[in-house]
Formats: sequence, C-alpha cells, structure tokens
Amino acid sequence: MKRIRNFVGRMMFVGVSFLALAMGPETSRAQTVRADAVFAEAARAESARDDAGLEESARDEAGLEEPLLIGDTWTEPFRGVRHLHRVTTNPNQNIHALAIDLCESGISFRATKYEERGQTTSAFGASMRAQAAINGDFFVSGFGLERGFAIGGGALWPAGKPDDASTGQLAIGAHRLEILRDLGIRKPEAWMTDVVGGRPTVLVDGTIPDTSGHAVLCQRNPRTAVGLTKDGSTLLVAVVDGRATSRVGMTCNELGELMLRLGADDALNLDGGGSATMWLQGQGVLNYPTDGRERKVANHLAIFARGDGPASACPRVYREDADGLSLRTPPNLVAP
Repeated sequence: MKRIRNFVGRMMFVGVSFLALAMGPETSRAQTVRADAVFAEAARAESARDDAGLEESARDEAGLEEPLLIGDTWTEPFRGVRHLHRVTTNPNQNIHALAIDLCESGISFRATKYEERGQTTSAFGASMRAQAAINGDFFVSGFGLERGFAIGGGALWPAGKPDDASTGQLAIGAHRLEILRDLGIRKPEAWMTDVVGGRPTVLVDGTIPDTSGHAVLCQRNPRTAVGLTKDGSTLLVAVVDGRATSRVGMTCNELGELMLRLGADDALNLDGGGSATMWLQGQGVLNYPTDGRERKVANHLAIFARGDGPASACPRVYREDADGLSLRTPPNLVAP
C-alpha cells in the first residue's frame, strides 16, 4: 500500500496537479524528485495524511528507522514559510522546522552585526522586525565567536580564533545561499553579505558523514540546524528540544537523519544546548530553552517573509537532474 501511495504521489507531483501542490508562488518551478526530499514534497501537500504518506515512503526507500509519530501540525505563518511542529515517542522528541521558499517574493535574511551581538534570539528578531529568527554560532565569553568567521549586514566581525576544517558556514549573498561544508579552512568571499557558522556538517550530498571526530559535541543535546535542498530552492531550519525526559534531543547522526527526511541535501549543526531557539513574529519562542529562559547568544539569523518585494537570495538558476542538466531562470528574480 505504501508503494502504491508513493507511486500515485509521484505521478501527481509531475502531472497536472503540480500547481495545486506547489509551495510558494503558483508559477511552476523545477523541483528535484528524490526519495529523501520529504519536507519539500510534504510542504506542497494539501493534508496531513499526504504529508505522512510521502515521508513514510521516503523512509522506506532510504532505509531509515522511524520514531513513533504522535502528531504533525502544519501551518503557513507567512507567505513562503511553512512551519512544522512534530512530536514523537521512541525516542521522545519535540521538533520545530521551517521550510523557506527562497524565491517567494519578500523572502530575505539578515545575520547579526558585531555590535548587535549578545541578544536573545527573540530580541534580535523583534529589533529587525523579522518574521522568524534562530540562534547562530558557538561563542565564548564576551559573545565572540569560538572559531571561524561571521558577517552581518555586509560587515565582517573582528578576527577571532582561526577557522579550521571542523567549521562550516551558512553563507548568503545576492541571489546566492550556500552551506559551506566543514571540509577545509574557509575565508570570507566578496559575494557574502551574511554568514552564520557552526559545526559539524551533518549531511553532505544526501549522505550522513562520519562525525566520530566530534564525540563530545555530538552527544544527544538540544539542536539547531540549517539545511538546503539539492536544487537550492528551499532553506530548511530545525530546532530540536532536549535535556528532558519528554524531549531528549538528538545526536549529530540523528540530526542528519532528521534533515534528510525533511528534504535537505546538505545540512549544518549550529550552536545547540541552552542556545537552541526558534522565534516567530506574533507567536514568540516556539521551543523550550533548557535554561528555563532564553539565552543571550553571539549571533542569530533573522528571516524576513514580507509577502512582496525582492527575493534577495533566490538563486539565478535551478538545476534539474532528470535527463541531464538544464538551466532556467526562476520566478521572482530581481536584479541586484
């Protein structure tokens, strides 16, 4: 039955009902149909049953064990942003995730400037008049970065501990958003206007990498992660609660599995523990910070979903894997 539902779902996806299922603008855009692109497909579904069916099929094909799902709650708090609240047992998890259509009108981002550091995530989001915000990189006393580099609003932070091969970044610029993997030392590039770092990379080309070199960091903890779909059209953001019997948190490998199921091709772990926070305008902090209150952190990522205006990080082209490579201009493309 699951195989039949999967086949029907794929036929609907490529057929005439694509417009009814498409996330974001009604203009059709090329999407890569992959077994692990669950969140991107689920975000287009019209009902919770469709969401569950698509993910169930993807888990079968990817060979992933599944937790017992208590419930998924789907909402669209802002145009171009879908919110998933998921509760599971075996293990007990409380998860919030966002799927952000990079080419929806009005979608843009802003990371923290150095002089803005040391705020709670909600304070930063509210001060930016953003629609959503998450915490960012690991930090040390004085709210400096533990290592690597950060950029906020086009301004590079003062140099701190040098980057190393364990550090990755979410880098954003004009019509460009990339997850830079922790495979070597990185330096800021001219195109980058906003950068938030983390470690380790938990998903590379749809595969969960070896994280054994991060044994302490990768124990079960509250988590914040960012991921990008293979076609570069959707940013995925997840916050996982932990350090409680009803909310146990995730290891790095479990976080990689989560991001894979949500549809990411690459994903990066950001600062977690008591720092892990997701805030939405009009709703406040969605998760349960383990300090019992929000923690002030070094930097953050603000997400704007204004409903109109430029989609500033919308990629210039989409790539399609079926029948070779094709390039096409996406909708809502605004010249820099």
